[in-house]
Amino acid sequence: MDMKGLWKITHMLYIGDDGKTKWETMEEFQKRNAEDPDAALFASMTLVFGEDGSVLQTVPLPEDLTEDEIREMVDSGEIELYGEDRAVLEKRRWKEEGGKALYDTGVEGTVGETAVSPWIEILPLEGGGVEIQSMRLCRVEN
Repeated sequence: MDMKGLWKITHMLYIGDDGKTKWETMEEFQKRNAEDPDAALFASMTLVFGEDGSVLQTVPLPEDLTEDEIREMVDSGEIELYGEDRAVLEKRRWKEEGGKALYDTGVEGTVGETAVSPWIEILPLEGGGVEIQSMRLCRVEN
């Protein structure tokens, strides 16, 4: 599966008050989490899958930052830019193995005495999207 390029989150898996899971759009996610300032930021996140196996989770820079403030933040190592108007929130990895695309969740450990791999399969969806854990994404650009 060709994952290289820019992807946007379109749906999040949500556990309702009734304990049932359902997929909600990012608009529904933002509405349900209107009081959480991080919800809008999360909803605007994109994932950039690189040819080198990197996955950059990026978010828009706050609009009220000046160019000087951005430059200071970059120079101090506080943020890493992606393009001119986005910051790298987190870095992960992806790879192809056995004809499948895999995503590094960053979660490692054991269940009982069995080691748990941080790698999960990226599931292809009809229409060209993908599912990774609790997110559904669509490609924005290659």
